[in-house]
Amino acid sequence: MADLTQYAHLLANDAQELDSFLHRFAINVSEFFRDTDRFQTFERDILPRLLAERSRLRLWSAGCSGGHEPYSLAILLSEATPDVSHHILATDIDTVALELARAAGPYAEKEIRNVSPARRASRFRLDDTGRWSGTDQLRAMVTYQRHDLLQDPMPVGFDLIVCRNVLIYFTAEARAQTFTRLAAALRPGGVLFLGATESMEASLALGLRPVSFGFYVREGEGSIQ
Repeated sequence: MADLTQYAHLLANDAQELDSFLHRFAINVSEFFRDTDRFQTFERDILPRLLAERSRLRLWSAGCSGGHEPYSLAILLSEATPDVSHHILATDIDTVALELARAAGPYAEKEIRNVSPARRASRFRLDDTGRWSGTDQLRAMVTYQRHDLLQDPMPVGFDLIVCRNVLIYFTAEARAQTFTRLAAALRPGGVLFLGATESMEASLALGLRPVSFGFYVREGEGSIQ
């Protein structure tokens, strides 16, 4: 392109080029059980409370990148309730990342460094190149679709929404709007799970009460204490 105006025109008229641009522009650095202490808190404190309220949970991984986060959730749910089928929705704006997620890999060693040997043996396969892919059973636990947090309608009625290390790249105005929309997408008693460096100063105004670092519960009947 001769200049940015010409390139902007191309993006407006070429869907394939737009997808390519979004993939290069997006921050797709992730790993399984990212911030292990937060996932330990979720497994130990938050998940048992949610399962005590409802036997089947609806979860949403918003900004799922290559599937590391929703598959981490799937592993924990399958271990906690091996005979129960939960609904896990995973979304991202990057269609290239979504294809990696749908295929459950392959993932590099550094991406699964927090996965225990037992979980690797039961949930993954190692190929000849030293990379790991999720089993068919793991893949089947998650539904993927493209979704733009800033523009698309929000799905609703979730027990857990995980939106980690996504909103830090938004402007303050866009972040506030998205927090409002995410809060409305939770059922009363549902939990919003943020990244290790994220917080919500105005959470109470949105009806979200902090219950642990990075975890906010929507107030209302059924709220966890």
